[in-house]
Amino acid sequence: MTLLVAERLQAGRLGFVLLGEFEIEAEVGGDLELQAAAGRGGEAEFAFWRETALVLGAAEGDADGWAGLAVGLLTLLHVEPDAGERLLWLAPAFRRLGARLGGTAIEPVPAGPAPDEVLPEREHANDTARRIVEAAIAGIADRGVSRLTQRDVAARAGVSLAATTYFFRTKADLVEAAMVELHRQVRAEVLASADDAGVATVMAPTGGFSARVRALGALQLAAAREPALQPLAAAVRATRGATSMRMLRRQGVNDADGLDAMVWSTLMGGLIGKLRFAAPADREAAFGAMRDRLQARLFGKV
Repeated sequence: MTLLVAERLQAGRLGFVLLGEFEIEAEVGGDLELQAAAGRGGEAEFAFWRETALVLGAAEGDADGWAGLAVGLLTLLHVEPDAGERLLWLAPAFRRLGARLGGTAIEPVPAGPAPDEVLPEREHANDTARRIVEAAIAGIADRGVSRLTQRDVAARAGVSLAATTYFFRTKADLVEAAMVELHRQVRAEVLASADDAGVATVMAPTGGFSARVRALGALQLAAAREPALQPLAAAVRATRGATSMRMLRRQGVNDADGLDAMVWSTLMGGLIGKLRFAAPADREAAFGAMRDRLQARLFGKV
């Protein structure tokens, strides 16, 4: 599975970027035909990896886990240009999933840096700077990074263009500040939720992805096209699993380590991607059922 996903990433990175941009356009634009097409695409991608897992010998009850991790890793890593770096994420993740599903010994992994060490929170200079960053986030969620302008952000924030460029000299500075702030907000909202249902609440509320998560996805997609954003995208990626560790502890999973948390977070992202354009009631029910069943298989807890 590792090699197949690695090959798919090597051959189709641009395709995944275009697909991600198409999904954001379909969601924001409200075009039902585009949303239906995007939904079929997500379902087909998940079905492909589910069938691949079965062909490779996975049990029927485990195939959703393998497919969810494959789709989640494709989404996570398609902005990473270095094949060796991608493999460093793929191999341990699939190996750990296999160990969890197979009930075999878990290889310990060293603890990584804390999320705040990788991507420390940054203080805004004042309320005006904070409003500008929030306006940038809203603009990115609605228009993507490529169509964002400092003039548009200034208008959304209700400040002058001069004020915007005073705090954020270039568009790149503004985009970087937006990415850091978005990461902080999403992480805080998930951690504040009562339990693992917080992932569904934040990532796929009624009506589609939350604007913040959609904007974070747009920023990650932009990193695939703008090399200057790639180090920041890598820093965000390095925090993957930080919120899931807290959630797993709340569910009574006390033997999970950082790799387990990364695998679980990425797998959940794959499930959400599959269900992104489903009807809200169907999406939330299906997500909850798949989440609970897979958590029981991996960790023996629901």
